[in-house]
Amino acid sequence: MRYLGIDFGLKKIGLALGEIETKLATPLEVIPGGEEGFKILLDLIKSEDIDVIVSGLPESDYYSKQLELTKKFVQRLKESISI
Repeated sequence: MRYLGIDFGLKKIGLALGEIETKLATPLEVIPGGEEGFKILLDLIKSEDIDVIVSGLPESDYYSKQLELTKKFVQRLKESISI
């Protein structure tokens, strides 16, 4: 089973791959934010045969705007793929 970890940002999106068999996660790449990054992300999910996606969320109230943006991004991702 292959996992994709996402660290969402408006300017950049950090990605990491993880595998159940090896119990290891490794950095994959940083892609641009926005529409260009979203398209790259969808293509990568298909090409890397991803089974599970995990997204980080900011905890602090200081980052409440970032939290809302991340939730919107995750919702859009859910609507665009069937994982």
